[in-house]
Amino acid sequence: RQELLRYQVQELDKLALQENELAELDREQRQLANAGHLLESCQNALSLLSENDENNALVLLNNIHHQLTIIQTIDAQLAVPAELINNAIIQVQEAQHELQHYLDKIELNPERLSFVEQRLSAIYDLARKHKIAPEKLVAYHQQMLNELAQLENSDAHIQKLQQQLIELAADYQQRAKKLSQSRKKAAQQLATQVEKSIRELGMPQGCFAINLEK
Repeated sequence: RQELLRYQVQELDKLALQENELAELDREQRQLANAGHLLESCQNALSLLSENDENNALVLLNNIHHQLTIIQTIDAQLAVPAELINNAIIQVQEAQHELQHYLDKIELNPERLSFVEQRLSAIYDLARKHKIAPEKLVAYHQQMLNELAQLENSDAHIQKLQQQLIELAADYQQRAKKLSQSRKKAAQQLATQVEKSIRELGMPQGCFAINLEK
């Protein structure tokens, strides 16, 4: 069992899987594998929001807001939709900044994708070998480390138990001695009382003794 654990622990040590790494690798793999599609879709969205000079969401919303701002001087009820359009412009601008920030980070990286997929493959292969879910590998690794440590320190554990036995035996002897002394004292008191009762019954020479043996 100890040899088997050493081999399995070495495999998992080599893999060196970290807590939450699997979920992060899955997320990164999906992003890298679909980087081209993500770039294209986000760029199209950004173009429709603000970069298309002829017809984009910000231009349209600003035109609408401008018109409503003018005519709300005629009818104050139009102030509400004008304010809503203004809020929409702010939201679109924030979306534009978020999309641009996302586009600045994402990239086509075949080498990183290959590394991530190989890493995932190694994790799933080892999980199948041990017949457990991949997300449980970290806990399983720690469990085997703990068991191996117990086995490797079994001699020290036995010595500790032996020392505890010695201490318990000494404590037992001490308590037994104290109990024997209490019994001896009680026996003397009982013998005296019984002897007194015998003599009161008309046997003046009567004796009674209690003998205690270990």
